[in-house]
Amino acid sequence: MKINKIKDERVLQLNNKIQSEAYLVVLFFAVASVFIKSYIMDMSFSQYAVEFGIIILSTVYIAVRSMSVGHNFIDTSKDGKVLTVSAVLALSFAVSIVNGVRNYSLYSHKYTGIFDGHFIAVLIFTFVSSVIFTSVVFALLYWFNWKGQQRIEKRLNEENEQD
Repeated sequence: MKINKIKDERVLQLNNKIQSEAYLVVLFFAVASVFIKSYIMDMSFSQYAVEFGIIILSTVYIAVRSMSVGHNFIDTSKDGKVLTVSAVLALSFAVSIVNGVRNYSLYSHKYTGIFDGHFIAVLIFTFVSSVIFTSVVFALLYWFNWKGQQRIEKRLNEENEQD
C-alpha cells in the first residue's frame, strides 16, 4: 500500500521559517568569521575568501531570486524607506567605528590623540564614503526590485488578456 504524504501548508511554512532562520545563523557566523579573521587576527584575504564569497553569493542569490519570482524584496512604503535610511546610517556608523578602531590601533603613534584632526578627518571621510556607497547599493536594489515588479505585472497583464 502506497502512502501519500500530503504536506499541510502550515508544515511547509514552518519548514521554510526554520530554514530561513538557519540561513541567518550561518550568515551571522560567516560574517563574524570574516570580521575576526580580517580585523582581529589580521589574516590575508585568501584566509577568509571562502566565507566572504558565501556571504556575497548567497545574498545576491536571494535578492535576484526574490525579484525574479515577483517577491517584493524591498519595502517601498514610507516606513520601509525610513528603515532603509536608518539602516544606511547605522551601517555607515558601524563601518566608521570599526575602521576608526583599526586605524587608531595601527597608526596611533602618528596621532596626538583621538581628537587629532587627521584622525577625525579619516572618520568623517569613512562615514561619508560609506553612506554614499551603501546608498548606491540600496538605490540599485530598489531599482531592480521596481523593474522586477514591472516585469511580473506585465506578465500577469498578458496572461489576463489571453484569458
